[in-house]
Amino acid sequence: MMPIRVDHRSGVVNMTIDNADNATQSADVLDFVVGLTWGQVPPEVRRRLAMLTLDASVAARAGTRLSVARIITDFAAAAMRGDEATCLLDGSRVSAAGAALANGTLMNAVDYDDGHALAKGHPGAVIIPAALAAAEASGASHEEFLLATLIGYEVGIRAAIAQHDRWPLFHSSGTWGAVGAAAAAARLLKLAPAQVDAALGLAEYHAPVDLIMRAVAEPTMAKDAMGWGAHVGVTSAQLAAAGFTAHRSEFVADRRPGEGGVLGAEWQLLTTYVKPFPCCRWVHPALAGAERVLGDLGRDRLDPAEVTRVEVRTFQAAAELSRVVPATSEEAQFNLIWPLAAYLTTGGFGLDAITRDLGDPTIARMAGLVEIVVDPEHEAGFPAVRRSTLTLTLADGRTVTSGPCLAAGSAEDPHWEDVVRAKFADVPDERWASLSAEPLCSGVRDLVALDPLSPLLHPLADPSDHPRSTAATHR
Repeated sequence: MMPIRVDHRSGVVNMTIDNADNATQSADVLDFVVGLTWGQVPPEVRRRLAMLTLDASVAARAGTRLSVARIITDFAAAAMRGDEATCLLDGSRVSAAGAALANGTLMNAVDYDDGHALAKGHPGAVIIPAALAAAEASGASHEEFLLATLIGYEVGIRAAIAQHDRWPLFHSSGTWGAVGAAAAAARLLKLAPAQVDAALGLAEYHAPVDLIMRAVAEPTMAKDAMGWGAHVGVTSAQLAAAGFTAHRSEFVADRRPGEGGVLGAEWQLLTTYVKPFPCCRWVHPALAGAERVLGDLGRDRLDPAEVTRVEVRTFQAAAELSRVVPATSEEAQFNLIWPLAAYLTTGGFGLDAITRDLGDPTIARMAGLVEIVVDPEHEAGFPAVRRSTLTLTLADGRTVTSGPCLAAGSAEDPHWEDVVRAKFADVPDERWASLSAEPLCSGVRDLVALDPLSPLLHPLADPSDHPRSTAATHR
């Protein structure tokens, strides 16, 4: 019997094959995890991977400002003791699973990490901490770390797209990210295909099932469950290495040939985005609109007294973000009216707006003028395309509109690398800045002996890469 499967994005009805045939069809995932080599990775993929690891280091630095980073790091140090890997907040040594939990939470403490439109979430802050922890624990080289990270992205993003088709409710990045994290850790632990199969099954089975629309409407430190997804990924690979078995993941079992692009030939990594602002990506098109409106007015900021109405036309998911005057950083990040009001009144939206400026009365007055409208055309494009339109009505009677706006930093944005570089200047940290700018040799082993941040800040230099792909590019 052939079960019926519906592609909810296209409406196409497909027939899935039985288990015996499906085992053959799904082997591409296992072969990819164990078989991909650095020489098979095109220069443009290496380049983007290098920038994404640098971007992750910025997100980690930004996260050190928030209390959630200290809470989770102290917890990992107390409950997950060991000497396998390093907590990036303070250098404390814990188990690999503990480091994945602490560092995954740290990298998403501020919503500054990369994302993928069709995954509807953030691969980097789940996969990179898992890969970094497993790389430390296994004494991996930079090349091995980067290759495993790439494998995690390619598997994790495809698992996300498949999960959104399979499940009616919208789950967090930690849910599908655990599968990508397990793939990365499995490669670093050099698991055989059958063990990889078990690791992916365990990760999918034990992954967090946070419902993200509730999380964005009622923001808390739990956020997108990044740390727990990374933790599950590492522990799943370690258990599989020890012989612990699991049923095959639905992602692998149900995978159709070429679904999500051919592994090793079509690279989902190239369709990731990076964030210029430390808040939910769904807000960024409105912030692009604010930038355009202020530019058209020839102003760098506005006083709330100069404005009578701020209308945002957007898509449904953005409209469901919190609309409170924030008392916590999380409430400021998963919020539509606060970032927009902060941009209009201060001329930008940065880390101060989600830390120091919480509850600022001027921003709060502007936020009170914001009205949100779900636009059918903007909704129709989601999730592949996220657009918002901003219209300001001024006290003198003028109306100015941005027109439909897209967020900066998308895969199609020719200036996406500049988004990453600009963030480096905004998140200074002496410990990060003290590291050498020289790229590290691919043969260097034992990441701990150097610095666990080194593979993030100084990605692998290779003569076949673009000549400006070393860390010196980003200074």
